[in-house]
Amino acid sequence: KELKNEVSVYKKLESLQGKVIPNFIAYVKIWDMFMGIVISDCGQQTEEGEFVSLKQDCLRQFHDQGLIHGDVCNRNFVKNSENKVFIIDFGFTQPCNDENIKSEELESCKY
Repeated sequence: KELKNEVSVYKKLESLQGKVIPNFIAYVKIWDMFMGIVISDCGQQTEEGEFVSLKQDCLRQFHDQGLIHGDVCNRNFVKNSENKVFIIDFGFTQPCNDENIKSEELESCKY
């Protein structure tokens, strides 16, 4: 269920691909047992407290599309060799237009 949600989020956020989220390359199914997605390599996980303003900018652009991420933590932000930050893992993403919830999610990005 989470993987299907992730695929639908990539479709909805096509305009953000390569900017604040990785490029979606493919949805794969192997031997009818394993399903996964292939995304562009955006580097390595960020550290706690690292690139806070860039992480928040990623989230703001995400929120502007009427979504909340739903699992904001360091492992879901990656940085490339040029220190460009991307947000990943959209299994818990859901529609949201409540500005208070979006603000709480932005605040949680500081830790």
